[in-house]
Amino acid sequence: MDLSAIYLHTQCQTDQDFVGAREDAVISRRIQEAALFTIKGDPNAAGKSRHTVFLTASPLDAMAAHKASHGADVYAISTPSIPQWLIHHWTHAGKNRIITIGLTESEVETIKDFAQQAGWYGMVQRIQVEMAEHESSAGTHEKAPHRAFAWNIICTDGVSGLKKHLQTLSITVYKPEPVESGTGRTEDPASNKVQRFLQTAQPTGQTRTDRDHWFDNLNAASLFLDESLEKATHLHVAGIVSQPGQGKTHAVLSQMIVNDFPEMLVTPTVNLANEAYTKITEMMPKNCDRTVRLHVPRGPDTCARYPKVMLLQDANRGPYAQACKMADLNDSIPGDCEHAENCVYLHGIRLDSRAEILIAPHAAAASDSSLLSWVPEPVMDAETGEWENGEGIERLVTVDEETPAATSLTLDHKNVDDNISTLVHWLSKPTWIRSRVKGSLGKEFTEEKLQKNLDAYAVFRDALTALNTEYSKWRDPEKSRTPIQIRMSGAWRDFVDAYRKLPKELTLMDGSTLAERPVLNNGTAAPIIPKQWMAALVEGLNDRMVWIHNGNLVIGKEGGLWKNFMNQGGQNLDASMGLTQKAIISHRADSAVYTIPVHQTHLAEFQVIDGQQHGKAALKGHALPSEVRQFIAAWKQMIAAGGHGEAAGLVHKDIHDLMTAIFLRDQPDPDAAIEKALKALEKKNRQPGSKDWQILLRTLGIPDDPARARTQRDITVDDAWMLGHWGKDDRGHNRWKDAKAGFCWGVPYDPTEEYQIRYAIHRVIMARYGIDWPEWDGSVTRGQVILTNGGEASITTNFPLPSVPEARAFVLDSVNAQIAQGIGRWRGVRRTAENPVDIYLFMGDFPVAAVGHDHMLPNIEYVTDLGSAMAKKATKEVSVMQTIAELSPDQHVVMEAIREAVNNAFGFDPGDRLGRRVARAITNKVMAYAREHHLSLQEAAKALVRDIQDRFLPDPRAFPETAGYYLERLKDRGRWCRMFMGTGPWADAAQAVLDMLYEGTFTPEPPVAPPG
Repeated sequence: MDLSAIYLHTQCQTDQDFVGAREDAVISRRIQEAALFTIKGDPNAAGKSRHTVFLTASPLDAMAAHKASHGADVYAISTPSIPQWLIHHWTHAGKNRIITIGLTESEVETIKDFAQQAGWYGMVQRIQVEMAEHESSAGTHEKAPHRAFAWNIICTDGVSGLKKHLQTLSITVYKPEPVESGTGRTEDPASNKVQRFLQTAQPTGQTRTDRDHWFDNLNAASLFLDESLEKATHLHVAGIVSQPGQGKTHAVLSQMIVNDFPEMLVTPTVNLANEAYTKITEMMPKNCDRTVRLHVPRGPDTCARYPKVMLLQDANRGPYAQACKMADLNDSIPGDCEHAENCVYLHGIRLDSRAEILIAPHAAAASDSSLLSWVPEPVMDAETGEWENGEGIERLVTVDEETPAATSLTLDHKNVDDNISTLVHWLSKPTWIRSRVKGSLGKEFTEEKLQKNLDAYAVFRDALTALNTEYSKWRDPEKSRTPIQIRMSGAWRDFVDAYRKLPKELTLMDGSTLAERPVLNNGTAAPIIPKQWMAALVEGLNDRMVWIHNGNLVIGKEGGLWKNFMNQGGQNLDASMGLTQKAIISHRADSAVYTIPVHQTHLAEFQVIDGQQHGKAALKGHALPSEVRQFIAAWKQMIAAGGHGEAAGLVHKDIHDLMTAIFLRDQPDPDAAIEKALKALEKKNRQPGSKDWQILLRTLGIPDDPARARTQRDITVDDAWMLGHWGKDDRGHNRWKDAKAGFCWGVPYDPTEEYQIRYAIHRVIMARYGIDWPEWDGSVTRGQVILTNGGEASITTNFPLPSVPEARAFVLDSVNAQIAQGIGRWRGVRRTAENPVDIYLFMGDFPVAAVGHDHMLPNIEYVTDLGSAMAKKATKEVSVMQTIAELSPDQHVVMEAIREAVNNAFGFDPGDRLGRRVARAITNKVMAYAREHHLSLQEAAKALVRDIQDRFLPDPRAFPETAGYYLERLKDRGRWCRMFMGTGPWADAAQAVLDMLYEGTFTPEPPVAPPG
């Protein structure tokens, strides 16, 4: 028995009374919350007890409850105020029922309220408590709850008597409402999984009409795009939504040439900015008097302090345009840099400000305010003969591609520690502080003002230290698996108050405080370059946009480029403009969103519903080998369809990095793509040569030599370079515009908790623009039915989608926007009958074509079978085996589990020898294979089924004639099994599976009795 106890000895404490004690000496709720006497349950206990938590009022009742329910976790609590992190721990551990013993009705109600505020959705039950008389301190007799109720019963009536009392006296305080039909459902039993798999996507009988007004060809769409851009010049802000490949960048450059006001075009990357500059200079008429500049970022040829500048930039700390002019960049002493007079970069900044058309990357427009204004050439005054600078005019900003309306800043505990170290460093330099304040104030410097700075920063240091102490309580990520919203109270309030009282004399131009200032001259130690986050935290706390999640501090804020764009006006051109951006622009009376949709006749999409989600969870632990094997099989099918070097694919980054390391690490690496993949693998201990790497390759049967691996799998170097990954290759390139085949593997779907934070941040930003969204507490349901293809079909998805409609729309829109951008890399609008392309989406049952959130993608065809009844039957049998492979790997019950699954799937009699024989034949081989390859039983069972499918049993969805091949090979299964599987235990297991499939396929179904 694993016991741990903390007792709070309090004044006037009744014997055995923990909850009812009056705390005189100890008044902190945090200390009260820690007063737990804990007995951990047996995780291998049979039944449902391991999903139960008992809360008792005394250690004696706790021990009694443990005797009655060995699998339950038992806590003797000292207060109904259950700590939030503990409730989160119960949720993550799969607990779904709380039972209280020895607690009053009001105490249980308090526990229920605390639990539900922390996100508890399970049942809460109360065991009726007896009241006992005791003499109070005043000498009177009062009734109080009996805190050793269960212990007394077990001493007199034994364990069976206590169990009977618990069942008899149980009162349900809270029970979750059953999920309504159509909004969610619990997991189906094995006998229904195949039916659910075949009915995932269904036609609704409706005909979509939302695309009747779409343009039939690119020329017509281009004319409307030009018209929309002309209208946009008369609006404050305009959103232009046009599909990838329509030529929106070329169109906007053409419009800029004829406009008569200063403008700025910002692109996602430096390379795209270079391309846009090249285009507009080629398009410029000879008689055009508009000046154009390309903003050139710092580089070794433009900045004499480039190494130090890069040190800051690599840490995402600027510096802003004029920071490098400091005479001493280490200590930021006022005065000009010795290189400022002849600095190429600073000279370029001055020229940028005078160009009527400026082209720059997103990052420059978000961080450098000097680029946002146009300054006319100086004019000589006729009377005085002196040069006068004209007044600056704000540029209209045209944003190419998506810019987020809301972002977040994530800090870990080291980031806050760095700030404290930096603050202590500078406060220990009184001479530096004096010179800095004196340089800032000039003639207005006084000793009183200097002391005011020192006093304010001393208070600020204490507030920052207290905040770090409070934050350190969340150092364990397990305490914040569910986002914990931080309120402005306690140490957080003190920090805000201290920040707001800081004088400005020690603050730099970019708003960084003394605690955020880099320490580049840190002696022999590494430089300290803390993040700049304090102003964002103050604003975030004020707007309730601060959370602790997985131990990190997450601060929400409005996107910098988006904020500049909305303030100065302009255009946002994006093929998959987000829900929030559209809503904010449309909400303004002087703004509008124009959509230019065109049919993509020669791009077809097929979503493969194969009973698996191919999510990020499949890339962890023992699940990885099976997922990689499935991916390689699908990849080779795509290569076979398009030809070597002609099949492009978007995949999860983990798979992309593995494929790069397996097939390309012996190749030249001009862009450091291979190096980045190897570093990413090293962070997960999967780098070449590691134990996990060797196990993975051995399980997959792939040589640990790239050249041999390519030869064995018939994958070329060009094939491997055609892979991209989500988050990088789904935007901003045209490399796949002529690819002959394409596929997307896995949905770029993040954990629900991250969407909960993003939605909350966007909700605050939307409110700033006058748009109200409801709150969402992070609750999700699976099994929701989502209309797709304009209402022509519906898909039942098992992805966890929000239960609040607005939050569900937000998640669907953001995920599908990324998918649509990825598919746009194949440039469907520019495809013709001579170069059509088919895109296969291995995304499980995610509603990619959800109504209102398909971002102008073509209709999606759902592929579960090809219409043949026999192909459908074959698909059903294969999915049955996949269901078997996903059952519990408990070695003591695996044989019975497989036998029951086979019997349920095929409707066999429970005592039928077929199921018993097959289960016995498979189980021992699977267990041996799992031990040999360091796999779980689940993954070993999947490997067996996958070997059969990949090697010789044809995919029943591949083409209409597959059913014939399937039947022929199943009838002559012995020969085909020997040919492709050889001999031995693994081949024997495969033969047993084939026997089961054969008898399941050819066993006549019982006749259906006529009605009545």
